[in-house]
Amino acid sequence: MRKLGRDISPHFVRTLNAQQEVITSSSPQSYADELMKANPGMDHVRAQQYENYALQKELNLANKHMYDRAESRGYGSTKEYYEEDMESSFTWPIEVGETVDGIITLTAPMNGGAARHDLMLKNYYMGFAKFRAAFVGDASNDWSVTPSDGYLKSHEDTHIAVSFRPRHPGVSSGYLVIETEDFKVTYKVVGSTGEYEF
Repeated sequence: MRKLGRDISPHFVRTLNAQQEVITSSSPQSYADELMKANPGMDHVRAQQYENYALQKELNLANKHMYDRAESRGYGSTKEYYEEDMESSFTWPIEVGETVDGIITLTAPMNGGAARHDLMLKNYYMGFAKFRAAFVGDASNDWSVTPSDGYLKSHEDTHIAVSFRPRHPGVSSGYLVIETEDFKVTYKVVGSTGEYEF
């Protein structure tokens, strides 16, 4: 190269310096590694779960952006999976679970008012899950639940109100089933108009 009048040594120096910078630079840490560094007592598996959740959330936002962009440009109406109807998520009929997780007993006067019981429920697993709640049994017309569908979060309680408004005298019983795709909670519900003991 010197014969041609070009000195290539500055190029070699720059190239070698660049290679050394790549080798000596610290590789970027993953979110799980950052969590482990910030919280030394954290379980590595839990940190990896948080990283996976963050990546899924990022992908969901990117997909939402792409769908919104496609709709705004008039490429046809697309029904996003994150807005799908609750009924389409649960294609199977609601059934009583194998075990009863609790008993709810309420007393209310007939045609006079309602008795109410409040439940606080979390998702047993990380993240959030769609749920539906309904009554199973012959006397389920005397009972109502609010909300009957929605999302359960793992880090925050979801308030579920169970109401008993009797239409006939006597004892009314059935089952309240709250289910997600991953788990099911079943409560035995027993209501009375006050004339009868249970």
